[in-house]
Amino acid sequence: LDSALKYRRKNSVETFLQEATPLLTDAQKMCMLVNLIDSSLADGQPEPEEQVLFGKFLTAFGISEDRFRPFFEVIVLKNDRSVFTNDHHPKNQPGYQVKLLG
Repeated sequence: LDSALKYRRKNSVETFLQEATPLLTDAQKMCMLVNLIDSSLADGQPEPEEQVLFGKFLTAFGISEDRFRPFFEVIVLKNDRSVFTNDHHPKNQPGYQVKLLG
């Protein structure tokens, strides 16, 4: 972590993406994307800067929004605790089933 912080102080996100993308496996890229989106949604709604940053990672990693959408939906569900407190939540309606599309 200390090495990562030192690297970030000296390099831009664009430099990181340029250097790291060819070195990362698909699983490593997806892991980073899932963690980025999870962090940005942890406080409810991602900030515009977080959305831009995430878009840069998607583009650099060559991952389409369509491919990532099922992962996004799982993280949104994970962070939406209102399903426990709102009986009228759309996902609490009779017959609703959580499904992954993609």
